[in-house]
Amino acid sequence: MDLNLNPQSPVIKGPWTVKGPSYSCGIFWKRKEVDWRLPLKLLGRQPSGTLSINLAQQQGQYYLFKGKKLVHIGVTAPDDLGKCLYQCTINEFAHKWNHFSWLGQCPVNRDGTIGSPYKKISMNRLSSITVSWIAYHMVGCGYSKVDIANAKLVRYTQVPTA
Repeated sequence: MDLNLNPQSPVIKGPWTVKGPSYSCGIFWKRKEVDWRLPLKLLGRQPSGTLSINLAQQQGQYYLFKGKKLVHIGVTAPDDLGKCLYQCTINEFAHKWNHFSWLGQCPVNRDGTIGSPYKKISMNRLSSITVSWIAYHMVGCGYSKVDIANAKLVRYTQVPTA
């Protein structure tokens, strides 16, 4: 599946009022810029921040790409993002991807730690957020065509560790 990836997409903006929890995401991170030795560090930074945050403990969904071709979609449960991505460096996907994106469902605390997953989220809402996130960032739909279900996405840019 070839997608019109836009790795420079801004944080989602729109005319809606954010009432629900915020979610974090990383768009088109480079596999070669991660040091895959354990304990794994997936460092990211908010556009306005200077603090690098280790997002390896995040939970949610991840997307593996070879160039612009989507080769795998995964869900982190019961493991975390770092463990799941590490497994994809040694399993049947090991040579099939060079970039990844992710959508996290745990809050990032002010001190840079990862909190517990939001417990009051329904599968319908999570599915809506996921589909909207894919549509906005990977297919290039404008926010007027995307229902983000009152979610706020905070985009993290990759900080190389390798």
